[in-house]
Amino acid sequence: LPNDAGRKLFYVRSDGQAKEFLYSNLIGTDVTNMGATAAEQQDVVSYLRGVRTKELQNPSGIFRNRQTLPSTVLGDIVHSSPFYDIASDTVFVGANDGMLHAFKASNGSVPGSAGTELFGFIPAQSVSRLKNLTSAAYVHDFFVDGDVVVSPKSTQTNNNSYLFAAMGRG
Repeated sequence: LPNDAGRKLFYVRSDGQAKEFLYSNLIGTDVTNMGATAAEQQDVVSYLRGVRTKELQNPSGIFRNRQTLPSTVLGDIVHSSPFYDIASDTVFVGANDGMLHAFKASNGSVPGSAGTELFGFIPAQSVSRLKNLTSAAYVHDFFVDGDVVVSPKSTQTNNNSYLFAAMGRG
């Protein structure tokens, strides 16, 4: 995965607008859902974006540790089956980190690029529970673990493809 600054993560704000998932883009209850203070809110957003410095395994850690072997910040993938879209050479899958993820499926013209995260999307229904993922006492919860499908381009879709993902148990 790209580092925190390189990840393209998006979410639907409480006002219905889709924005990049950054602390500076949070508004209203989206902010307060992340914590009681500005510092905590920023730390929670950083953790959710993949920063590991506040995990308990570090001297100043306060958030739960994520998997170390292999090292990943992705949530577990349960119930959501990966969907491969041949037209975009992309694999889409939902995860219990509150996000629908898109990954480059093959190297194409860039050696070593297969598996690169292209983007993550956080549905509005996940935002209020995201902070729970940081808790040292975290109990597994379902987020985006439903089916994923991409419609083919056709005259009925005005030659566009549409991505659909279900929350499943989330």
